[in-house]
Amino acid sequence: MAVLIVERFILARLRNRRFLSLGELNEAIQDVLGDLNARLMRRVGASRREFFETIVRVALGSTGGSVPPSSLQHPAVRPALQLRPQRHKPG
Repeated sequence: MAVLIVERFILARLRNRRFLSLGELNEAIQDVLGDLNARLMRRVGASRREFFETIVRVALGSTGGSVPPSSLQHPAVRPALQLRPQRHKPG
């Protein structure tokens, strides 16, 4: 649901504009995303940015340290599964 809200917000704000490059489009999306993150969420009573910072602060504890590098690493990629041919035919 959250992705749908963000998608609609961005598309509504940029629908009447033309972009001549992908870089220009990305800049416009970043600006709109900044506006969205600064807006007050009614149920929470804070902006998305403030809410995220609160969650990060709690997750890091009272030390206020940085995010540990191990949490930023991608998990190991598993090899693709190979499907066996289907032996039974439908019907």
